[in-house]
Amino acid sequence: MEQTQYEKISLINGKIHTQSGVSENITFEHGRIVSIDDESGSFNGKVIDLHGRTVLQGFCDSGLDFLSWAESQERLNLINIHSVKEFSDSLSAYVIDGELKIEDGKAYLYLPGNYKVRVDTIREDEMKDQKVKASIRPEELVVDVNNKEGIKAVIDDAVFLGLNTHYFVHFEDGETAEIVQESKIDSIIEKGTEIRLGVKTEKINIFDEKGDHNLVAGVINDYDVYKKEA
Repeated sequence: MEQTQYEKISLINGKIHTQSGVSENITFEHGRIVSIDDESGSFNGKVIDLHGRTVLQGFCDSGLDFLSWAESQERLNLINIHSVKEFSDSLSAYVIDGELKIEDGKAYLYLPGNYKVRVDTIREDEMKDQKVKASIRPEELVVDVNNKEGIKAVIDDAVFLGLNTHYFVHFEDGETAEIVQESKIDSIIEKGTEIRLGVKTEKINIFDEKGDHNLVAGVINDYDVYKKEA
């Protein structure tokens, strides 16, 4: 656990998985566990109420099997991927309808709620106003309770996994998404909190309205290959 100015930190009212099982509270002092399921109800130092969230211990010395599995998850298998839906499903991505607009020679992506972000990755031959589909992966959505603009969503749950926290949210249209963000031990967002999500545009995939043609520069579409060979 990352060291803070607090010598003692207690996590309470959670589902905390340890080698001893699942506990409701746990206390750390100088980075070491000093108590589990303390029934005294007296917690000193920094106290974080998890409100029922799940906490997993760090995966240290888990063996080569776990390492091999983790490495395999970094390799994207696109065999039998024929549509934007199948592509997004393979990435656990959130597909959202939007509009691409060209303003003063620059491309902007408009998303629900009139949220506008500039994108610098559009191919020159696709620089025109058009309806699009944006495929956004979990790590490309930014959770910040202080955001005033962005895609409106509500926090359904959160799982703290050491360096990263996984947030589960739902949107106004009923769609759901998982968001991966660097953990902040002293600012866990509570369930039911309404937030505005920012988008990192550097790596998102933007497709045409039908979802079968990628507009991002450097991406080779099947249709482009067919035209070149014809």
